Amino acid sequence: MSHAEEVQSDGGGHEVTDTLSADLWFNDGNIVVRSVAEGTPPIRTLYKLHEFILARHCSAFASLFNGPQEAFAAGSEHREGLPVMDLSDSAEDLKHFLKAFYIPEATHIHRPPSLLSTFREALGGFP
Repeated sequence: MSHAEEVQSDGGGHEVTDTLSADLWFNDGNIVVRSVAEGTPPIRTLYKLHEFILARHCSAFASLFNGPQEAFAAGSEHREGLPVMDLSDSAEDLKHFLKAFYIPEATHIHRPPSLLSTFREALGGFP
């Protein structure tokens, strides 16, 4: 689910719609991450996030954010005064990747059964 759509130019004379993520748009975020344009008409999803959370969970982001920020900020498009980082990932892939950092209970990661549940199953179940 997303909100706040806005039609932009992609720089090549084509229109693209930017949509803000409803789940991953934080008012106190300090960087905007944007997905690749998809579909007809093309739509990009934007996520307003926190550099420290991205860097903590992903070494690729940590490397990017540990470098000189002045050049990145000066060379980037800005939204709400924040630099926009364009990624080559789809909105769907980014949503699942980012939710693992921000909303881990929303991810469907297979976890091995606990020792207690294994015993319950072996003994035919008990409360």
